[in-house]
This record gives sequence, structure tokens and C-alpha cells, in this order.
Amino acid sequence: MTVFATAAASIAADPNMGVDAIWSPADGGPPETVRVIVSAPDDAVDLAEARVVGSDVLLYVTVAALATPGERDAFEIDGTLYAVQAALLDATGDTWRLPCRKQGPATLGSTLLGNDI
Repeated sequence: MTVFATAAASIAADPNMGVDAIWSPADGGPPETVRVIVSAPDDAVDLAEARVVGSDVLLYVTVAALATPGERDAFEIDGTLYAVQAALLDATGDTWRLPCRKQGPATLGSTLLGNDI
């Protein structure tokens, strides 16, 4: 494990920085609880005469905690479902950056598989 990976794992483990999330792979594999760091930056896009502000979520998770996340996977955090839009590995190969779209409240038996996204 690199120094960066060790630092990222320590940050995710910190109760002030990381949160527990339930990861559900799109292939239907069993869900797992992982620690993630949540970032919710607002992105502004100019469209003609209007400015649109989006508030999707970025999740950061170490490769040690989650080896192979992918598009269409889902994370449940505090009762809300998020769909993974892309799985981007950082330059060191230690941490995943996962842009996610909020899907709404999680319900018993809810899924992001199929055409729900």
C-alpha cells in the first residue's frame, strides 16, 4: 500500500470525513458496506441565456476497500440511492472517483438495475 493509499484510508475511516455506504454492483452481486468520502460540488453550466446548476455527488473510495466499481453500480448512503455514472481511477491508482447521480430515497427491495436509471 502506498503512502497516499494509507492516508486516503485514514481519512475515510475518520468519522468526521467518511461515511458508511452500501455498494450494490450492477451485475447483481452481493452488496457490501464500504467507507466513502462524499463531496457534493455544484457545477454551473451556461445554456443559451440560462445558467443551470447541478448538484450531483462525487464519492471517493480506496481501491483497497472496493476493487472494481463500475457504471450503473449503486450506493446507498443515509437512506438515499446514488447511481454511479463513471468509475475513474486517480493518478496513483489508489482511489476511485465516482461521479454519482441521486436517484431518490432507498426503499426495501429497490434496485438500480435494468432501465431504472
